[in-house]
Amino acid sequence: MALWLLKIDSHLEGYDWAYGFVIRAKDETSARQLASTHAGDEGDTVWLSQTLSICNVLDPFGTEEMILRDFRAG
Repeated sequence: MALWLLKIDSHLEGYDWAYGFVIRAKDETSARQLASTHAGDEGDTVWLSQTLSICNVLDPFGTEEMILRDFRAG
């Protein structure tokens, strides 16, 4: 299984929303489906849509980096 990084499209914003996930799944479809079941007020279709969110497999090798910092001050 692979690790997948899912992020919401940058032009969408709201409160009580999930903006990103790191998910272990066998493929993109499974990763998107799992994210959709944990959606906030943005709704599940954001995570199922390739135009409203991105989904990239994470390379297990590479430089040291922060993968996801999902921060929204209110």
